[in-house]
Amino acid sequence: MKIPNHADDPMQILLWEQDEALIFIMVFGLGILINNLTVFLFIGLIAVRGYRRVRDRQPRGIGQHLLYWWFGVGSVKKNRWGSFKNPYIRRWF
Repeated sequence: MKIPNHADDPMQILLWEQDEALIFIMVFGLGILINNLTVFLFIGLIAVRGYRRVRDRQPRGIGQHLLYWWFGVGSVKKNRWGSFKNPYIRRWF
């Protein structure tokens, strides 16, 4: 288990960081709704492990970048010009 060393480290819930715990809780909740809890418990653990491997290989903020690039969803933070440019314009002249 990785223990946070700094104040700006991600929040941890039990053994996982916040985003990993959210994935597990969603899969676990789906297992409760479908009434097949044991299978979805293992699927949730595998999903968290796979997500952690993908997240650790990518640069920080890749999720926000992909949301902006594919769907045009802006971030909560504004850039230094006050707003984001149109994400569907791929070439700037």
